[in-house]
Amino acid sequence: MPKKYYSVIVYRSVADEAALAEYARLVTPLIGKFGGKVIARGKPSAIFEDAVSERVTVLEWDSPDHAISMYRSEPYQAALALLEGKVVRDNRIVEGAL
Repeated sequence: MPKKYYSVIVYRSVADEAALAEYARLVTPLIGKFGGKVIARGKPSAIFEDAVSERVTVLEWDSPDHAISMYRSEPYQAALALLEGKVVRDNRIVEGAL
């Protein structure tokens, strides 16, 4: 079975819900266009250690190159600009264990 890769986006703070909603509206179709799939999206059911109760998004990819291509694309960068100064988050790609 081929490995999968996951974008794990952990929000630290959201100061503008409207900007985040517009970002999500623009980005959701891009995920599929670049070969990704939304696995999880929302606030955590439980938090531990130094976590904050903010949103988490997990996206699945067949290749990290697909995630990187989306991130670097002009439409994604335009959507990402909506969050500047309004949202703090971590965004990383990890290889699946199987």
